[in-house]
Amino acid sequence: MSTALLLPPLSGDNVSELEAVCRMISRAGGCVLSFCWVNHRALQERLVAELKSRLTGLDIAEISLDRDAGEGIVDQWERFLGTRKPAALFVYGLEHVLDYTAGYTHAIAILNLNRGYIAQRFPFPIVFWAPDFAMVEFSRQAPDTWSARSGSFHFTGGPAETEETIRRLDEAGFSSSAARDKVERRLLLERVCRELESEPRPDANSLAKARRRLGDSLSFEGQQGAADRLYQEALPLYRQIGDRLGEANILQARANVARIQARYDEAERLYQEALPLYRQIGDRLGQANVLQAQGEVARMQARYEEAEQLYQEALSLYRQIGDRLGEANVIQARAHGAHNQHRYEEAEHLYLEALPLYRQSGDRLGEANVPRARGDGARMQDRYEDADRLYQEALPLHRQIGDRLGEANDLLTRGDLELLLARYEGAERLDHEALALYRRIGDPLGEANALRALGEVAYMQARNEDSERFYQEALPLYRQIGSRLGEANVLKAQGEVARTQARYEEAERLYQEALPLYRQIGDRLGQAQVLQARGDLALMQARYKEAERLYQEALPLYRQIGDRLGEANILKARGDVARMQARYEEAERLYQEALPLHRQIGNRLGEANILQAQAHVARMQARYEEAERLYQEALSLYRQIGHRLGEANALAARGEVALVQDRYGEAERLYQEALPLHRQIGNRLGEANCLFSMGQLARATRRSDGETRWLFTEAARIFTAIGDTEWARRASEAAAGTPTAP
Repeated sequence: MSTALLLPPLSGDNVSELEAVCRMISRAGGCVLSFCWVNHRALQERLVAELKSRLTGLDIAEISLDRDAGEGIVDQWERFLGTRKPAALFVYGLEHVLDYTAGYTHAIAILNLNRGYIAQRFPFPIVFWAPDFAMVEFSRQAPDTWSARSGSFHFTGGPAETEETIRRLDEAGFSSSAARDKVERRLLLERVCRELESEPRPDANSLAKARRRLGDSLSFEGQQGAADRLYQEALPLYRQIGDRLGEANILQARANVARIQARYDEAERLYQEALPLYRQIGDRLGQANVLQAQGEVARMQARYEEAEQLYQEALSLYRQIGDRLGEANVIQARAHGAHNQHRYEEAEHLYLEALPLYRQSGDRLGEANVPRARGDGARMQDRYEDADRLYQEALPLHRQIGDRLGEANDLLTRGDLELLLARYEGAERLDHEALALYRRIGDPLGEANALRALGEVAYMQARNEDSERFYQEALPLYRQIGSRLGEANVLKAQGEVARTQARYEEAERLYQEALPLYRQIGDRLGQAQVLQARGDLALMQARYKEAERLYQEALPLYRQIGDRLGEANILKARGDVARMQARYEEAERLYQEALPLHRQIGNRLGEANILQAQAHVARMQARYEEAERLYQEALSLYRQIGHRLGEANALAARGEVALVQDRYGEAERLYQEALPLHRQIGNRLGEANCLFSMGQLARATRRSDGETRWLFTEAARIFTAIGDTEWARRASEAAAGTPTAP
């Protein structure tokens, strides 16, 4: 257990200020407001003790303000004092009452209004003791009370006080503290650093420790650039005093920042520098932390076997030293690895194993992260209600501990779920909420991720200009922070927009820009996805051989990293190639290979997509009863998982089956069901396709030329708006082929 340091005598400046406080209390003839500025609780305790010893015989009342008391500051004083008339009232805890984020505190505003009453009710000195940052904020929120002060007294700590302050902050715990406590901690550390830096010869050890803790606070808030600058400033100080543990901790902290920013090569280099230092000094906890972090780097690059090996090494060390928090973190990391490889049952088991360890160790951040991770697993298995419930569990936990980065991540993840369910308005709202939080905490990586998510929402609604604008905003942010993964993801997404708008050469160029970035960072998943996207592009252009070749390149990459979802998607894509070439038996075989993979990983969306593709094959072969059955199976799955886009597409496809069988009434009903769904979710491509099909139906049933022409014209207008020039041409020609009424 840590023990308090033996503190040196008070400095001459502090003694002079203390004597001034004594004179103020002794000579006061009534109510006076005074403020003692002191950043170190240990120093404050010594000063108060010294004052009381010098003012022997005087009644000094002391109260610590309670921000959760549910009553005002004056009310707390009155309840505490009763009829007591002390020589002075010392007030502590002002820093805990102030709301620094909002910039307004109701209790302080009421105190400011009651300054006249205070002078009458408390005819003795009232002395506030608080850190510098609290005094500055109080002066801003209560300007009238501040202007009525009788004196301000400044006390400065030295290396010993700084050491004791840092010790107390460490003992208080960081990740599990409340949001306001985290803000206070950061503000206090900022003041302590400034206090030390203002000295002619700052104590290197104290300054290094203060900078490292401040860096940790800033990193937690998402300010990675500022955190790294502080770490870099602390590193030479640790080396100067020969503190190898401090040096290793700083190297690891810098590596963590690089990892968060997806600068994996730099992260690996820094971890490799830290590890031998921990081994030299026999710090098994430090070794375990580095091994786990190296496992994270390997996992992020889809080197799953290597990641698992590193996690196992770390886990053994954590268990040897009895570190349950470290053990929980590694178990959760292993769960992430299982999740990445679509081993969802194993991942769920590991998450549930980690959860009680977090609770036992009192780590609320870890406890909050587990339900979000479990929600991701549920989402990937199409258990959308479970996913939403778990995300809803995580959000208040992150808010309680003041983890604004975690809160933003929760909102963004819920936005991803809404997008998957084609609830585009909800997705956009959540993504915007996340974006505002990322910007508030200065996290450019999160900001870029939120912009990219908004681009995806716009893309799914065929709002291609909006989509492109969001991607263009995200791209320089990823480049600014050196996130090649984010950069590659945006280039790939921009390629998707270009492909949708039939700008095929531009799409190919963007895919070609993304591919080497994925290769540089060793992201085989990204490589496979780009190859698949290029295959999709070739398929759209009827370059079937090239599409097949690209899919064949992607398939072993998915298999190498154990991505069964990617493997299943490639098999389906190859089936689509065969179907487009009327090689129906081969298409059916490939779909049959893909279907059990989707079922094994519990991906009902993928299963529904395969059933719909099989139905397309049956429809193209005029096996209409079978097609109808398969569409019905797909439709049922889409409805079970709440996937309105799939539901709308399946309804429209069933309308196509009814149309070719001259079951016009049924076709009309199905199109009429599909059309509002496409409109509700903002899917303009689906809306245009529906209108085109309804135009064909109107022509087949010899409806009025005006109605027929309007349907084709409206379809052409939407195709043109979303950049689909080929279908805009077809719809326009169909409209032109309709006789004009005399």
